[in-house]
Amino acid sequence: MQADTTHVCLIGPMGVGKTTVGRRVADALGRTFDDSDAWIRRTTGRDAATIADDEGVARLHALEADHALTALARTAPSVVALAASAPDDDRVVDALSGHIVVSLTAPAEVLVERLPGAAHRRRLGPDPVTAMEALIRSRAGRVDPTLTVSTTGDPDDAVAAVLAVVGG
Repeated sequence: MQADTTHVCLIGPMGVGKTTVGRRVADALGRTFDDSDAWIRRTTGRDAATIADDEGVARLHALEADHALTALARTAPSVVALAASAPDDDRVVDALSGHIVVSLTAPAEVLVERLPGAAHRRRLGPDPVTAMEALIRSRAGRVDPTLTVSTTGDPDDAVAAVLAVVGG
């Protein structure tokens, strides 16, 4: 019998709750949690906002894709919170095949309201709602998720929806 190497992969824009939901799903499933932001900090010693400011958004996105590919190549099943940009990379889209992909969603206005307390996230400019809407539109359809879950309510509801599909 072959071991299960299926990861639960959370995708969605920054501020949508990938870390919050992901940690809780991982705990419920008894799996490790692998977060893009934490991986980037461990790997580079800097946060996403600093990398974007110092080296540009393209460099940040390359690191985010590297995280996704590294995490998805592991054989031990885990819960992986992918950076919003990771599915922009065709290699990541291909690597997601065969895994459980959960798209977390929330309106741009809600996402932007969640960002001020997160200094590690890159800045969206003078009109963050419009910028967030553009990012959401540009990434729509890149991945065909197993499940789409709104995170506008209680995070426990999103966790329960994921666990209902995953079987935890």
